[in-house]
Amino acid sequence: MAFDLACSYPKAMQAYEKAHAWRPLFNLALEHDLGEEKIKELGYKVAENLCTRKRWVDAAIVYRDYAEDVSEAVRAYTNGNELSDALRLVTKTKKRELVRDIIYPGALDLVSQMFEDLEEMEAQLQKQASRLKELRQNKLENPNAFFGVEDLSLHNVDVTTDVSTPISTFTRYTVAPTSTSRSVSKRTSRSKRKLDMKNAAGRRGTVEEESYILASWVKLVSRLSGLQNEAGKLFRSIRFFEEEHILEGKKLQVFLLEFEESLKTVIDEVWDNAITDCDKQTVEPPDASTTVPREQDTTSRPAKPTLGPRTWVLQDQFWP
Repeated sequence: MAFDLACSYPKAMQAYEKAHAWRPLFNLALEHDLGEEKIKELGYKVAENLCTRKRWVDAAIVYRDYAEDVSEAVRAYTNGNELSDALRLVTKTKKRELVRDIIYPGALDLVSQMFEDLEEMEAQLQKQASRLKELRQNKLENPNAFFGVEDLSLHNVDVTTDVSTPISTFTRYTVAPTSTSRSVSKRTSRSKRKLDMKNAAGRRGTVEEESYILASWVKLVSRLSGLQNEAGKLFRSIRFFEEEHILEGKKLQVFLLEFEESLKTVIDEVWDNAITDCDKQTVEPPDASTTVPREQDTTSRPAKPTLGPRTWVLQDQFWP
């Protein structure tokens, strides 16, 4: 915007392109008569970048309006599960062959991807539900360790040794070796994400891990809701497609409903029965004459997630 206000239009266009702000970018390109061929070339470049960022609708508009490529615009709409817009564009441009060439196979790819996402979510739920049972058993058998209650019997233990420690030449002002800095700087973003996930999970076998699993199920409910909405939009299009699309759509809807029931059962069981007999007990520190009330773990437990209404479901009377 600063370059635009300063009337430095070439730099402004570069800045808009880097920011993926395609609307002001093409506005400038047209205002300053960049030329038809250059605008088309820019259109392809911008649309491809938008596709990599999964901004499918924006990419389709750029393909259609500036690259003047109807086929790629239909493909972008299809990849973004905007099948109504894809069909509308095909009808408007009288290119019905694109329905069989792009939309039909693209719709099956969408169904296949949703199946894969569901299978991944189901595997996560099963794995974490099994782990949560182990944690609940650990809570019953060893609540001190589970809740991180300190062993008071170790308070008076002398942990010093007779091993001498050599005098260090480092002071608080000593500059650290550069090799360490280089190794730290080489840490990739992927390894940082793994470290963040590990830290978020907390100490294994404790109430922190339990809270992490519950929080991940809250996110799982949100993820399922998004998938169901996308599936509902897909069902209302593929119902008018070929028999293969209809059969795969019905299978996907059944799978979604079954997983929703499984997730709801697990959530109800875990949250509704959260306060167990172990939660009501107190922890007796070793060698202590008094009992120390253990803090309830409900403060770290996220609120119970709620599954949304089934407005995404295509009713039986609409399926053949």
